[in-house]
Amino acid sequence: MKSDNEVQLGLDLLKVLEDPNVSSVYANGFVIYRSNSDVGVILRLDNRAVVKLHLSYTLAKSLSVGLADTIGDIEKITEQTILTTVDIEKSFKGKKDDQH
Repeated sequence: MKSDNEVQLGLDLLKVLEDPNVSSVYANGFVIYRSNSDVGVILRLDNRAVVKLHLSYTLAKSLSVGLADTIGDIEKITEQTILTTVDIEKSFKGKKDDQH
């Protein structure tokens, strides 16, 4: 049974997802950079920058843990390992010699 807090978080999430005033962005690539005070992420779509995201170190670490946990849950439920873009690129490079 979900706690009252979990129920409220779910309701708040639905409100945000349905809010037309909250921006939504799709990306299929990224670049990560760092400075002496924060971390930056440039989200890319087809090699074109679409968003610059600046995060404190603490938020960047918290986000990385949350994303890793979420992907781990998906892999556990589906019993499938999700490949990274680096893994896929390595596979493509290995197959280039086999193509005619």
